This record gives sequence, C-alpha cells and structure tokens, in this order.
Amino acid sequence: MRLGFSSKGVLSILFALYLCSYLLVNVSWIREICAFLFFGTAILIYIANKIVRIKTYFLLEFLFLIYGSLQLMAGIPTDAVASYKRLMIIATLFFINVGTFCYILYVNNFDRIIRVFTKTVLFSSVFLTFNFYKSILQDGRLTASDSSLSLLGPFWGGISSTGLSAIISISFSFYYINYYQKENKLKFNFITILHIVLLILTGSRKVLLLVLVVMICVPFFNDKRAKVVKIIKYSLFAFMCLGGGYYIFMKVPYLYNAWGSRLESVVLFFTRGTIDDASIEARVGLISIAKQAYSEKPIFGWGLDNFVSVFTHGGYYAHNNFWELLSTCGLVGFTIYYSRYLFLFKSLFNIRKQSGFSEKAVINSYIIVFLISVVMEYWQVTYFYSTIMVCFVLMIGHVEQLKQANKENDIFLPDSKKVVGIDRENSPLLH
Repeated sequence: MRLGFSSKGVLSILFALYLCSYLLVNVSWIREICAFLFFGTAILIYIANKIVRIKTYFLLEFLFLIYGSLQLMAGIPTDAVASYKRLMIIATLFFINVGTFCYILYVNNFDRIIRVFTKTVLFSSVFLTFNFYKSILQDGRLTASDSSLSLLGPFWGGISSTGLSAIISISFSFYYINYYQKENKLKFNFITILHIVLLILTGSRKVLLLVLVVMICVPFFNDKRAKVVKIIKYSLFAFMCLGGGYYIFMKVPYLYNAWGSRLESVVLFFTRGTIDDASIEARVGLISIAKQAYSEKPIFGWGLDNFVSVFTHGGYYAHNNFWELLSTCGLVGFTIYYSRYLFLFKSLFNIRKQSGFSEKAVINSYIIVFLISVVMEYWQVTYFYSTIMVCFVLMIGHVEQLKQANKENDIFLPDSKKVVGIDRENSPLLH
C-alpha cells in the first residue's frame, strides 16, 4: 500500500515539526533534533536536485558567524564560554535559515509554504492558550515560559510571550499579505481574527504597530483607484482604527489591565518622556549600560553574549538589537550583521521594479513589514531567535521564487536579441 508521501510533503511535515518543537516543547534536545531533521533533509534534497542558488544574504550571515569565531579565537570575550554557547546557537540558526530557504525553493509554491506556516503557528498557539490558561488568569497575558503553569506538565512550553507574539505577528503578516485576495472571505476573516485574539492574549505592545499597519497597507496596495482617493480613504481608516482601538483598550477592564495601561505608559514615554512602567524603565536602563559598554570597546566589542555575562551578570540582554550588537560585536560586527538587511532591502526594491500590479502589492507590503521589523529591533534583541528571523528568510525565499518566475515568463524573439517580458496582469497568454 502506497502512502503517497512526496519529498515536498515530507519536507512540509518536517518544517511543521520543527516549528512545533520550538513553540511547544520545553526540552532543548528535542528542539535540536527536529531542527536538524528539517534543515538536514532540506539541504540534502536541495543539493541532490542541483538547485544551487544560495543567496548573498546567507553568505553575509555566514560571515557574521566567522566574525564571532574570530572574536573567540582572538581572546576578545571576557566570558569565552558564554560566547561559545551563543556562537553555537547562531550556527544552528544559520543552518535553519538555509534549510528554510532550500525548502522554499524546492517546493516552489509559496502559497503552500505560508499555509503550512500559518496552520502550524495557529495550532501551536491555540494549544498553548489552553495549556497555559492559568497564566492568563494570573497575569492577564499568555505566558508559556513558566512550566509550573502548564496544565499538562513541564514538558510543554518554554517560549516567552515576546517570542510567541513575534511569530504570531509574522504568521499574521504573511497570511494577510499573500491571501488578501485569494482566500474565501469568511475563512480569511476567521483566520485574521484568530491571529488578533491570540496576539491580544500575549499582551505584547510591539506587535500592535505591525498588525495595524499591515491591515491598512495591504488593502491600500491592492486598491487600483487613484492615489489621492486611496490616501484619503486609508488615512481615515487608520485614524478610526487608532482612535477606536485606543478607546476600547482604555475602557474594557481586561484589555486595560493586559494592554491599556501599558499602551498608556508608551504614549506618556514618547510624548512627555515620563517613565511609569517597569518594563520601559528596565529597557532604558539596559540601553544606557549597553551604550557605556560600546564606548569602552567600540571597534570589536566585548564578545558575543558578554553583555549579559559581564554587565548584567547573567541577568538581561540590552533589549535593543542595535546596542546589543554594538556592545558585544563592536562596529565591525554590527556592520557585518546589518549588511544582509541592506541586501534584503535592495532585493525587495529590485524585484518590485519587475513585478505586475498584484505582485507589486505583495512586495510593497513586505517592504513595510521589513521597515517596521527593523524599527521594532530598538526594543528587542532578535539576532539569535530563529522564530523571529524566519520573517526575513521567507521574504528572501519569495523574492527568489519571483525572480525565477520572471525568467521563465520571458519570451525570446527569434529575430532579436532583446528580451520582452510578459505583463502578468494583462497578457492574454496567461489567461
């Protein structure tokens, strides 16, 4: 009896298993095995099918890994053990990212990738919501990092509310962008609302901006009406969302306790410079310490993960990706790390020029998500979190797929050396 599993189907199962292990399981070796099975299989299948198109993005990521190794060999880190452990995490992340890219190119169906990604994230998040419902009752927000609150025992959980909210917001963004005009409206609205409810339960403030902007920009970029009309319409919509949302969060008791009071603190901080929130106060203090650490060793830094071990004595990260990297890797490491961000940004703009209307709407939305993600790094450390960095890998994978599709749809005229591209939106050849 044939089970009918294809290599693409097996890879999708392994991808879902890897995501589930990182979101649901509080045992590191299980996570590592699932990650190894996924990226090892993806890379081997990729090589076996001779799809050799590793992008500069990953070469720059590998260069950052080499830089961290050179730091260690040169004796720069004060705490060499901490640097070595962080280096191993970054190395694993590198292979996971390459494996995800190989998976995207081999399957060659981005809608399928996003569907697997979204289903896995939503299933895992709903499971965590029921398993850790005590954290919602106790703290007013979903937290899966405290094993004592797990209904099914300490085996489950392990992911922070920040990490969980980040991957839910990434799932929401890619689903909303890619299925806005493809999905059945009832199903689309249900999945959208489910994402938003789960994000509200996590209580993370940072993702609010991303969700709101995506819900405004995606319809805007998919609207073919005159730009002036579009700008007026979606500006009014944005104003109503901001005003209405803020009012609801201030007036509903549960929402005020979970979100409203914390949003109020953010508004006071940015408008008056007032700090009345412990989280904001801690972040401001940690960033200040990171700036001081950078000023002492500005070129090569203190070594990977040494901000935690040297300056906060095993306590906290800088809660700011820019200053975390500047303090630990110096200006040299910071430049190497963010060079791949510049490459991704350039790739998005380049493919945008070659795209039809619907594809351009997707790429424009990606650019907005990319910019917001970079801005959000001012309030969180992201460089070693696979569940956060997957956002950029999905983008670069989709860009590469669109490039290949554009090449396949080029027509070479027999009496000319000029390549004439097909307009995907209007060409009768594609309808």
